[in-house]
This record gives sequence, C-alpha cells and structure tokens, in this order.
Amino acid sequence: MQWFKKIKNNCIFGGLKILIFTLQKLPFGMVSVAGKQLGQWAFYIAQGERKKTIQNLKLAFKDKYSEKEINEIAKSVFVNLGKNFFEMINWSAWSKDRVLKQIVRHYGFEHLQSAVNKKKGVLAVTAHLGNWELLAAYISAIFPVAVIAQKLYDPRLNQMINQFRENWGCEIIQRGAALKKILKALKNNKVIGVLADQDTGNDGIFVHFFNKLAWTQTGIARIAIKTGCAIVPVFIVRGASGQFEIHIESEIHYSLADDESTNIRNLVQQYTEIIQNYVSRFPDQWVWMHERWRTQPIRHEI
Repeated sequence: MQWFKKIKNNCIFGGLKILIFTLQKLPFGMVSVAGKQLGQWAFYIAQGERKKTIQNLKLAFKDKYSEKEINEIAKSVFVNLGKNFFEMINWSAWSKDRVLKQIVRHYGFEHLQSAVNKKKGVLAVTAHLGNWELLAAYISAIFPVAVIAQKLYDPRLNQMINQFRENWGCEIIQRGAALKKILKALKNNKVIGVLADQDTGNDGIFVHFFNKLAWTQTGIARIAIKTGCAIVPVFIVRGASGQFEIHIESEIHYSLADDESTNIRNLVQQYTEIIQNYVSRFPDQWVWMHERWRTQPIRHEI
C-alpha cells in the first residue's frame, strides 16, 4: 500500500498548491466568505469530526447549553476553522505589517513585557483557540519568538507551513527532541509559544479540565521549574467585527514544595484552568473535534 499512500500524499500536496495559488489572488473579503462556506460544508460532510465535536461540547457544557445551542456552537467551530484556514493562505501573500493589522486590539501586553524584562525567557502558554498562528506572528513583531511545532506527516507540507511561520519572524522548534533548543531559546530570552491544550505523548499527568480528568503534557512545568523562566498565558480570539483580539494574562506565580511531582501537578493544573476559562468564554473558537479526554486513568496512574 506504500504506492497508494505516495499517490494520495502527492494529490493532497498538489491540490493544496493549486488552492494556495488561487486564494492568494482573491480579495480578502471573498476568501473569508469562502472559508465560512468551507466550514459549513465540512460540518455536514465530516460526520465523524462533527460527532466528536458535539459529544465533547456536551461533555463540557451539558448543564449550560441546550442541545440546539450545542449544535449551533459545533457548526460555528467548523466555520471558524474554515475561515482561519483560507484566511491564513490569503495572508501568506501579504506583507507582515498588513497581516498584523488584522489584530485590532490587545489586552494585558504589559504582563508579557514584564516577563521579558526578567531576562530568563518566557513560555507563552496558549491553546488551539482563535487563530493561534496569527498570535505568534503578532508577538514576533515585538519580541524574539520561537514556536514548538508538531512535525507533519508529509515533509513538503511541513516545510510549507514552517516557511509561513518563518516569514512572519518565528523560529521553529520541532516537537520531539526539542529540549536543547528550548533551553537555548530561553537563555537568549525568547518568548516560546507552547500549545498546551491537547492529549499528546507519554509525558503527562491527569488534571481536571471541565470537571473531567484529562491527560496533559508536563514539559512546560518541568522546564519552568528547572530554569526559573516565566509562564505567561496568551490567547487570540476573533472579535465580533471579524478581526482579532489578543488577551494576555498575568504571569503564573507558583511556590515550590519539597515534592517535585506536587509542584508539577499544581502548575499544570493552574494553566489548564486558565485555558478552560478561555475555552468557556469562546467555545465556538476551540478545536472540539480533538479527543481531549481520549486517555483515561485506567491506563495510567493518576
């Protein structure tokens, strides 16, 4: 089946190249409308992803929203992702200054400035919320930025996505054997963007996320405790006007006990609760199709 996989990957890559060429030539307003239409189609066509989205929304908000409201939020999730995808492609042909004008306001930037001033580096904890790629681009216009990125299955796609990020001023650190590069970036007082809202890999613990145990990575907490760098929660959301807002929370301060595992658990729970708060405020802008509660305690010690 190796030949079939190769043909499939070539078709996906070729189709994406054509799509990029087309979307880069269209007016932004038309691209945004097309992205919305893409999301609406995907909601009805991608039955498995739609089912997971609705199930996870019910799990988190069963006592807050009616079934009708859950379905409307689920549809909006797909619409926002469709718009994000098409808009990012359109922006890849823009100057960086023009892209950054899509962000109309920000709140709490002084928190990030204060953390950078300590000169120990910053771990900017964020989530797959709003348009997280645009968030990194905006911050990199002000501070030196590195982002930790998951390697894609196709090296050509991986190179294409990373080229977009590098064009906007971000250093790329591939997830996996990244610790040495992360420590070097922190030593150089960079702001490192870290997505901390998914069930990934074996390096994790169970903490509460929407009143259910969720397997959550611990690398952020371990690095912060080891280096003394700052942890600052940073988020981007699409506002009512269709343009974006950045919200930056105060640096997470933590006290250290004698037991390292307790320190790690407390810190992971702290930033997970902040992520939960933003997902609760903007439920239509998070990736609910991700199986956040896939790993359960039966497979691991709590």
